[in-house]
Amino acid sequence: MQKALLRGLLMPLSQLKMAEDSLDVTTKLTAKEDIENMPFGAVWAEFSARENALVGAALTKELDRYQQSVSGRE
Repeated sequence: MQKALLRGLLMPLSQLKMAEDSLDVTTKLTAKEDIENMPFGAVWAEFSARENALVGAALTKELDRYQQSVSGRE
């Protein structure tokens, strides 16, 4: 949930909405391209590092390790 909130806060939604409202297709397309190129991952990685939380490959490795440790339990 925090990641989704961060993404929403960083998006230039007002620019996109204004372009949609005025039917300005060029501005809308460039705003969407800007959104796609935003470094959400870098911001999330920094936030996670400050919170001592795993991300990316380290998170996947830890989840795999956990899954292996509980896979035989019932």
